Amino acid sequence: MKNMDIREKSLNEIYGWEPIKPEPDTYVLRTAARALRLPLKDLSAEEIRLLVSQKTGLEYVLPCAVEILRKNPMTRTCYYAGDLLDACKRLTFSDWTANSAELRAFREIAAQAEPRTVTGFETPCGTLTLTDADGEKLPFQVQQLMWDTAVSVYDNIAQKHIPLESPNQYQITVPADTLTFGTDYILRLSGDCKFSYGDSDECAVASLALNGNATLSLGAQDFNDAEKDRQAVPMMRDGIQTGLQNPAEYDESKFREYVVFALDDWSGYRFHLIDKTCQKIIFRLAWAAHNLPNVSAEEYAAVTNWTIM
Repeated sequence: MKNMDIREKSLNEIYGWEPIKPEPDTYVLRTAARALRLPLKDLSAEEIRLLVSQKTGLEYVLPCAVEILRKNPMTRTCYYAGDLLDACKRLTFSDWTANSAELRAFREIAAQAEPRTVTGFETPCGTLTLTDADGEKLPFQVQQLMWDTAVSVYDNIAQKHIPLESPNQYQITVPADTLTFGTDYILRLSGDCKFSYGDSDECAVASLALNGNATLSLGAQDFNDAEKDRQAVPMMRDGIQTGLQNPAEYDESKFREYVVFALDDWSGYRFHLIDKTCQKIIFRLAWAAHNLPNVSAEEYAAVTNWTIM
């Protein structure tokens, strides 16, 4: 911010504008009128997006927008994840004239939010790679995302839940048109860490990787989760069902798009295409550094919340 004191003032005060009564009384006009009379520090992300879209008070509003985007480039204000970012992208160079420092920061943020094609992605718990049946490395896309998810861990000393925040949340995308039918592919994390099952939800499963510095979760979308359950084989003991186990072989004619299986050591996933309706295979990756006071390493397993949504 250029001047922290300016955040106590509204755009009406800064520019000497008279408060307006929206005519007609639509959502957009009503929201804009409210945004003009609120102190800058009290503006919501949606009000900032609206002001940016209307190119109103940009000299003072853009620093507010960049401040939000620094924390989460894919902030959803009203319509969709990244709508504030897109509103700023639609501005011209001249719209940023009074905010050269913010423009530089915004360009870095925008570049960071774009998907990158890589053949390896470094994490605190090792390198993520995609390989085919012959072990050849293949390219995949990495895009930094941040989901608006409330995640916390319990501080036993303070006896309270504390936020677990991290900018390190990513979507891993494998375009289907780069894959061959009948071929298995492996997305695996290779590193000096302990791997284990993390958590699961409907159509999603996540593994955990843990070392002394960070906990990482790698999640996979599994559209065939319900069908796998239907094909599961009962485990019996003394005539009583004690659980379910995978069949010797699945009937994949019942599956759709693609099928994914966790590797035996939970270091990643094996997958292959099922039909031509599949456009992309999506995984999610997130990690949190062990930097919260009085929190055990096991409690950082909360990162799975970001990867099974």
